[in-house]
Amino acid sequence: MEVSPDKEVILKSGRSEEEEEELQRFAREWLEEQGEDYDPSTLKVIEVKERTMKDDPEKKYRADKTLMMETYDRGEIQLIEKSCTDLLAVKPHDAEVWRIRTLGRLRLKLWDSALEAARRWIAFEPQSLNPRCAEAFAQAGSQEATQVKEARVRFAQLYKEVNKMEGEGIRDVSVELQECVWRCDELLEHRKAEDAMAEAHEPCNLSARPATVLTGARPPHFFLPNFADSIGPVRVANAEPEELGGGSSHPRKLLATRDVEAGGPLFVQNALAFATLDRAEDIARLKFSLVTAATLSPRQAKLLDILLDESDMDDSDSEEVMEALRDPKVVRESPWSTDNDDMARQFKDCEKLVLRSQIRTGKKFSGIWTLPALARHSCTPSATYTIWGDVLMARAARPLKAGDEVTFAFHEIWFPLEMRQEKFTTAGFWCRCSPNSFSELWLFGVELL
Repeated sequence: MEVSPDKEVILKSGRSEEEEEELQRFAREWLEEQGEDYDPSTLKVIEVKERTMKDDPEKKYRADKTLMMETYDRGEIQLIEKSCTDLLAVKPHDAEVWRIRTLGRLRLKLWDSALEAARRWIAFEPQSLNPRCAEAFAQAGSQEATQVKEARVRFAQLYKEVNKMEGEGIRDVSVELQECVWRCDELLEHRKAEDAMAEAHEPCNLSARPATVLTGARPPHFFLPNFADSIGPVRVANAEPEELGGGSSHPRKLLATRDVEAGGPLFVQNALAFATLDRAEDIARLKFSLVTAATLSPRQAKLLDILLDESDMDDSDSEEVMEALRDPKVVRESPWSTDNDDMARQFKDCEKLVLRSQIRTGKKFSGIWTLPALARHSCTPSATYTIWGDVLMARAARPLKAGDEVTFAFHEIWFPLEMRQEKFTTAGFWCRCSPNSFSELWLFGVELL
């Protein structure tokens, strides 16, 4: 009889002669019923028992790897990193695990750590298109000019290789790679335009026209940014704890640096973290995503340090913060610590940040964007935003003068005053708006029209 590989054979069972004879008789009868030919003189009766995970490391590895794949398929990307780390500690040369680690980091937009993982993946599958494509995605996603140029060269080379191939689906891959080349061109042109506008002190533009994305003429890409980050006439400033729209846990505010017409662009930003909200507990994904990102990426750790910093800020600090937000090369010396005590504190900090600064998109999604997270709430906001995928574009809701505060409505402003004050104070804002704030905002909108 065939013995399952998941069972362990026991030849010495310590049976007595009577027990052995009884088992031999039972085995002979069973084999005869099955019509099996056998030699009675060589018949042996053995016992088998289930192997435990501890007894069979290979079985445990296969089970853990299956769980990792299921976690990835469910979209719980923030849990992937630990699974991959545990698996690679056992088999550091498993290309499939490096693939999932790379894709997970790309989906979290951890461009620097995704690039590192992609290159490890390439080392195990140097001839494969997928790891080389992932490497180019990571380079382009950083939006740093030198990296984007290298990504364009790689996408163009991959496009040439795919065009020489034949088979089902090749045409779709070729079209997507060509789209990636064009997207890199847009990012590079955006950078040139941004530099030129900076000299004129009027930065802020899009790397692609919104209409091309909204109409589907240029479909959003899962990894590459649909729009480049762009920071316009705004700066971060210190806020007093008792000021309108702020709170003891919200020590920052945004100010306009020049006059802006109603509808004028203020900034464009890709999400720092983004998650679905199919269930109430899904909001925890934002918290886990933020901590995961900061423990892997020095860039993400730097941005979160800025959002969590509650110290007093002067003009030089403000300039330093804005430079860090504009330049993707500004990073922390090292990612966040993974020490247990440090992690516990970091989870608490990120939970407060999520409660204070998350923006719900209205389509069962929620995200954290860096500049909006530094802004304060108002029931008559001076700015409004539009979200395409996980990209947020902010515009002036009314004419702004230099020095005016840029505020957003982070929560439902049509609630009665008492409900607003209770809800917003829980989220970390002091709501001191008038009872007729929503009516005033509505009338203001009518005047604009």
